Amino acid sequence: MSAFVDASFAGEASSASRIGYFYFFQGNLISWASENAKRIMTSSTEAECYGLYELARENVWQRQMQAELPFYEVIPATVAYEDNQSSLALLRREGPLHKRVKHFGVNWDYVKECEQRGEMRVVYLQTEAQAADLLTKPIPGAKFNAHRATVMGDAQMQEYFDD
Repeated sequence: MSAFVDASFAGEASSASRIGYFYFFQGNLISWASENAKRIMTSSTEAECYGLYELARENVWQRQMQAELPFYEVIPATVAYEDNQSSLALLRREGPLHKRVKHFGVNWDYVKECEQRGEMRVVYLQTEAQAADLLTKPIPGAKFNAHRATVMGDAQMQEYFDD
């Protein structure tokens, strides 16, 4: 299982941020979301972290469903592709959160716990290859076509997110 997750910071009316993700099973799109955050975000990092939180919640449901099906004895960690370096740094950080992120600490602790339990593995992906941009912001036609190809399973984009 894998996913692309992204957010746009304060790009909507009333300073709302938008989060979006694409969720794949064996390379096939099975779930997606694009929604305004339920509260005002105060930074792009917070918006990206909220996107990861919403993806982590979806991941729990998808993993429970896969556990009911006979495909895997052990379900490998879902690889979540994220292009925000600050959220990745926060994820890897040990100890208490910085005072600027403490107001979303409970949600963020949930994301960290999902990764520690091996349910999700968040990895860096170049911004140019972030297919979830389709769900969070207006983008130029060529970029739209490239991201659409990624979502639809075109192997040409594999070079951006091979581990």
